[in-house]
Amino acid sequence: MYANATVLGDITIGDNTTIGSSTWIKTSIPANSRVMIPDPEIIITERIKRQPS
Repeated sequence: MYANATVLGDITIGDNTTIGSSTWIKTSIPANSRVMIPDPEIIITERIKRQPS
């Protein structure tokens, strides 16, 4: 289990399972599993510059 992983409730995590960082586990996980979250989508927009009054 990596940093910032959160397990909520009465959960069973099977043997030989890896839980990735920053995951929220809300259901039981079977043995020999890997749990991870996808890469977040990054959106970059240019700010509009205001004209001086």
